[in-house]
Amino acid sequence: MDPGAVLLALMGSPNLASRRAVYEQYDSTVQAATVAGPGHGAAVLRVTGTSKALVAATDGNAGVSAADPWLGAAMSVAEAARNVAITGARPLGVTNCLNFGDPTRPEAFWQLSEAVRGLGDACRALGLPVTGGNVSLYNESASGRIQPTPQIGVVGLLDDASHPVGPAFRGAGDVVLLVGDAGPGLAGSEYARIAGLAPEDGLPALDLDLERRLQAFVLEAAALGLLASAQDVSGGGFAVALAEAAIWGRLGAHVRLPVSSSPAVDLFGESPSRLIVSARASNLDQLIWLAGDHGLPVAQVGTVGGDRLIVELAGASATGAAEERGSRVADAVDVPLADLERAWDHGLPRALGWSA
Repeated sequence: MDPGAVLLALMGSPNLASRRAVYEQYDSTVQAATVAGPGHGAAVLRVTGTSKALVAATDGNAGVSAADPWLGAAMSVAEAARNVAITGARPLGVTNCLNFGDPTRPEAFWQLSEAVRGLGDACRALGLPVTGGNVSLYNESASGRIQPTPQIGVVGLLDDASHPVGPAFRGAGDVVLLVGDAGPGLAGSEYARIAGLAPEDGLPALDLDLERRLQAFVLEAAALGLLASAQDVSGGGFAVALAEAAIWGRLGAHVRLPVSSSPAVDLFGESPSRLIVSARASNLDQLIWLAGDHGLPVAQVGTVGGDRLIVELAGASATGAAEERGSRVADAVDVPLADLERAWDHGLPRALGWSA
């Protein structure tokens, strides 16, 4: 399939599209303390009377949890903590809502116990206490039980509320870097839901020590003022994360993505522990050194600017795929920002029947 068409389909997917149609119905300005509201990563709320802010994010991964409840819960903790950390805030604690079927049934009880084990393992690895939570059980009907869905919330502390790092691109000419490597495994991803799974597609892997080092890196980089923006790679993979950073900043980008396994995995795979960051060229060397100091792979992949999102694929796998299609590698993704924003903004209302 045309990767540009796949990206537009993912941006318009009800699982990835903008939630504005829902959250705009509620007050998101908390006593005038809201620094960054909903819709663009973690929320930032100023602590009145101080220079500090609380940062909050919620995440869940029902797709992976359906196949491996331990992995789904652990990935949800990692992603929520990562979304807090990329603002420059230090994650402090976890809350949860565990949504499962009838625990008197052995299969449902196994799903619940595995998810609790994954929650505990991830929290211990990242040094996060569970401060509270609740369960919603017996979620079953005549058609079956719900997918195991551990929903995770993480709250962190930002020392300077006036300088949170955001996911949106900020300046034309800024350098785009990818921190972390894509791993194999498309099972449980939104790409797999739309395009289907190949027989060899397995689940992504989670290295909790790598995740801990990634979050330590982005916290230090933010504290040193090295980051113009930071966005985590999660639902929809690298291409969706890049598109979100572009449309939220109203700035395009031209990147050349190294392909390690296959174009689908590298563009749309949801393997964890990866970041897309942008920075001024003057901070590039220090950022690369800092990533290496934390034992993280890092690659300079492109530049911010323009009104289109262009992604070229570099590597043997990409070249081979392009030759088979008789097309140029440079044509992998080339989509106007306006088209991406339209798909992202209207996906959920269209799915709910709220728009014509």
